[in-house]
Amino acid sequence: MTEPSVSGFLLIDKPSGVTSHTVVAQVRKALGTRRVGHGGTLDPMATGLLIIGVGRATRLLGYIAGHTKQYVATIRLGAGTTTDDAEGELLGKWVLSTSLSTDEISEVVSSYLGKIQQVPSAVSAIKVDGKRSYARVRAGESVELSPREVTIDQFSLTHRVDGSPWVDIDVVVDCSSGTYIRALARDLGRDLGVGGHLTALRRTRIGDLSVDQARTIEGISSRSLISMGEMAPHIAPVVEVDDDQVRDISVGRRLPITLATKLASMMYDHDLVALYEPDETVSGCARPVAVFIDSPPSLSLQGDEEKESTHSQPSVILRSAPARLAESRLDSPTTVESGPCEQVFLASLVTQPQGDGIGASGDVRSRGEAHDG
Repeated sequence: MTEPSVSGFLLIDKPSGVTSHTVVAQVRKALGTRRVGHGGTLDPMATGLLIIGVGRATRLLGYIAGHTKQYVATIRLGAGTTTDDAEGELLGKWVLSTSLSTDEISEVVSSYLGKIQQVPSAVSAIKVDGKRSYARVRAGESVELSPREVTIDQFSLTHRVDGSPWVDIDVVVDCSSGTYIRALARDLGRDLGVGGHLTALRRTRIGDLSVDQARTIEGISSRSLISMGEMAPHIAPVVEVDDDQVRDISVGRRLPITLATKLASMMYDHDLVALYEPDETVSGCARPVAVFIDSPPSLSLQGDEEKESTHSQPSVILRSAPARLAESRLDSPTTVESGPCEQVFLASLVTQPQGDGIGASGDVRSRGEAHDG
């Protein structure tokens, strides 16, 4: 099933000093297409893994960006800043921090593990009454954002450097989507009584995709693209479908299968044709979340009467999603069983979830993520 235009993914190791929007613009120019987006903004200061979607692949960015993330960062203890990072102005004077022991710092660091309520940085891309929070701050407005629940799976101190009067600590953070690393730096400094801000940030992982797999922006071409089929296992466990099932998928029908996972990548002939989820309204059925094929002439639909008498065999799982994806998104090992599907219908597809910096437009989120979204 050939895509009507160029589509796929790029894993880019974003350098410091450029925005995520700049990377999108460079990809548009290199590939000669405007339908390009990114999955999870990185601040200009930050480096690391940036997932770029091209063509139809932009529809999958929300699902990829929703996975857990890993960051390595440097936090400077001794003063807060107006932006919670090194680009802002100091809030007050430096506070002597070298008297803090590593054990004291590590004890407070560990208190953030698990589910916490975090107030995002005021210079985030969150909208307040239709306007970006960072834009309101830059306009001189005072912004107070509501706390939101995030999950911190790892927050560990790996190295310490004492300056005068500040202390720099290197940390590793594994966290849920929507966690602001700048906010962690701010809150850690507050709880230690000395203030703190972020001085370096690098995203090393999104789901099971590593920055080690990424490439620089220079020299990319259409040959650099990772196909949607290749990316499918990184989104959700893969289910292979047969000719009868792909006919139904092409017009958005339910499938008479039981999924034991919250989301499944439906594959046909090495291509990702759809994402499906269990249908909570009809037992033993799965319904489409997103469909990536039109009804092909070679797969013309059977009549409803014929379908009632010639149900296809149930699909089988070819491979499971990586362990981290399974732990974060799946309730149990993936299985597919046949089951009753009482009615066949043309589905109204669900819009994909949206996160900071996601979309075909690749709109700029200059401070959307000294975190990730």
